[in-house]
Amino acid sequence: HTLPLPPSHVNINEVGPRDGLQNESSCSDNRSSALLTPYRRAFLAFLLKQANCHTVEAAAFVREDKVPAMAGAAQVFEHLRTLEGENANKRDVWARYVALVPNRKGAEKAIDAGVNSLAVVTCVSDAFANKNVGTKTWQDNLRLACEAATTAARNADVQRVRGYISCSFACPYDTLTRAEDVAHSAAALADAGCTEIVLGDTDGRASVRRLEENVTALSRAGLEQDTIGVHFHDTFGQALANVYASLALGITSVDASCAGLGGCPFAPGATGNLATEDLAFFAEGAGVSTGVDARRLLAAGRYAHALACGDERLLVKLEQDWRDGKLGSGGDADVAKARPVAGRAARAWPRKLGM
Repeated sequence: HTLPLPPSHVNINEVGPRDGLQNESSCSDNRSSALLTPYRRAFLAFLLKQANCHTVEAAAFVREDKVPAMAGAAQVFEHLRTLEGENANKRDVWARYVALVPNRKGAEKAIDAGVNSLAVVTCVSDAFANKNVGTKTWQDNLRLACEAATTAARNADVQRVRGYISCSFACPYDTLTRAEDVAHSAAALADAGCTEIVLGDTDGRASVRRLEENVTALSRAGLEQDTIGVHFHDTFGQALANVYASLALGITSVDASCAGLGGCPFAPGATGNLATEDLAFFAEGAGVSTGVDARRLLAAGRYAHALACGDERLLVKLEQDWRDGKLGSGGDADVAKARPVAGRAARAWPRKLGM
């Protein structure tokens, strides 16, 4: 038997600066929370874009009392404009930075801040909807997400609207969710203006069988594979298996988080996202191009690790290395010493690159 032939290319959507860091304010002694300034979150997003990730989810326009690590979202994008310089005026470049918004108000704030790529989020679980956004039912959550998507899609400056469906495979508070509900939500988001629908694995219980059921249901609802993305957690070590199954199904848009950072603050037991380093290493081994610069990715992962662990000294050093043109340039031998929160391939890349 031969393995299914994977696509020639996969787009890596980096979510570390948002989904990765939003859950890191509880780091030991809260050392990291004081360091999660808008500038440093913007700098991490900038490093990841420099590593040539397809998109980078940089911030979330959410209630700061609920998710304090995401405070100052508008400032994050102000700093990104400064870091990008003249490139910030190039629509295709600026569109690679994405902001998550939970409702119409969040979408309006993001657009006012000059963001032209947005992501909205809903779910297919009443319990999760209540914990995450305070609605009684998941249908109410879907309505809020569709209002946000419509607000974004109607703005001429907005180029991309991603629609996340959390609990697409299972809910951390209930049980397995229904593919029919996922398909209903996907169709509603697409009608509201979403250009891509992302199947979100909220607590790591996604499986190949459930993935196939969801993709089949979405296909019956009229969605093509090239409009579907996936977002897996590696709680039970299944993320890369699910990625391979996604590629075999024709899906070429995959979320990942540098150094495996993150989880969901509203989902008990949901540990880190799929590590970007692991995804890039896996893709290369499968003969699938990502376009990602491995050296720069490792450098960004090391910066993310320093942020999560509250290592001020290392943060200052890496920032100075970037100003000196050393960080991720091929001359930074320290990148080979990266010890990410997760991302086992981060220890294999230096050997492969001769570092």
